[in-house]
Amino acid sequence: MLIVKLVIYPLILFLSSSLFKGMSFYHPYQWIILGVVIALVNHILDLLFLKPGLVYMNNFLDLVVDVGFIFLSQYVLPYTYIKLTIAFVSAIFINIVELFEHFHIIKSNISIK
Repeated sequence: MLIVKLVIYPLILFLSSSLFKGMSFYHPYQWIILGVVIALVNHILDLLFLKPGLVYMNNFLDLVVDVGFIFLSQYVLPYTYIKLTIAFVSAIFINIVELFEHFHIIKSNISIK
């Protein structure tokens, strides 16, 4: 499941930066790096907290962490501009993917490790 995250999350960030004026990355590698970092952090959160009764709590935790990472990345990546509302919308798109993935993991009884 980590491979899916590593591919999908940078694409979601690229589409968000293309569709919304409130998010712009100066270099293409910036949204790739941010997407990979978010995928790794979300995978670690899944390893720690994803259990059959905690799917929605895990998704809420992912949403809060994703908004924080996306919004605060503008202070780390040079010439990057991200509005808080656009960071929230991008995190919602990421969490929709996460929700389907979590339901698939729980339904299939797949070990995350």
